[in-house]
Amino acid sequence: MITAPTPVRLSRGKRLALVLGPALFVVLFGVLAYWGALREQGSRQAVDASHRVIETLDRLLLRMSDAEVGARAYLISGQEADLKPYAAAKGDVLRDLPRLRQLTRGNLLEQARLDSLGLLIGAHFGELENSVASRRTQRLDEVLRAVQTEPRVRTMDDARRLAAGIQETERARLTSLNLREEAKSRRLLLILVLGAGGAALVSLVQSRWLDRYALVQQQFAASLEIVNGELQDQQMELELQHEHLQEQAAELENQSVELQAQNDQLQLLTEELEARTEAAE
Repeated sequence: MITAPTPVRLSRGKRLALVLGPALFVVLFGVLAYWGALREQGSRQAVDASHRVIETLDRLLLRMSDAEVGARAYLISGQEADLKPYAAAKGDVLRDLPRLRQLTRGNLLEQARLDSLGLLIGAHFGELENSVASRRTQRLDEVLRAVQTEPRVRTMDDARRLAAGIQETERARLTSLNLREEAKSRRLLLILVLGAGGAALVSLVQSRWLDRYALVQQQFAASLEIVNGELQDQQMELELQHEHLQEQAAELENQSVELQAQNDQLQLLTEELEARTEAAE
């Protein structure tokens, strides 16, 4: 008796692993890449804001000095045209201060320092405005004596100290951001390496499962081919037997016809003998 081979099927767990395993790793890498991009974008924005604070403070202090130089030029010349650089520098300073507040929003310490810096800037330009107004009504020597007694130098020094404190805070923040980003980069790199290793392992296991499954399927196909050959041989043998039986059936039918003919002859002979016997009696 020929036994048909049993087909080999992968278990439910293996099928799920083969189908969902690569997809899960793709999703995992996508999430990690998106997370890393978001963190990098946030860090880049924070770094950019710190650099802009430092640069804006440098420009603000420079324009305060330019405003003082422009005011002194007017005090010396008394020409209104010499006030244009002073007015331009003052406008730049008054525009930079709100920018600094916007860049440091959420940082209460720096907002408080900017409040103090704003007061110093107001006092500085108040002194310059007083000097300009005095120059319009007084002689140069009188204005210069008044200017020499004003605490303008101390105001600028205080403004520089406050700006330096804010810049130092921003530089410390940049250093901290760089250190944290390096640590995040190392962690992300480790995760990616582990993920790549895991993906390679899953691919290897998947390949081994598929190779084994393909080998078993080949063996199953070979077994089916053998069984099919044996069934074909049996079918041919059964056909030959059927033909032989048909021939025997034909012979038996012929013999049956002959026996029937002989029986008919015997019946005639029997009737003839009976007739003769009756006649003889």
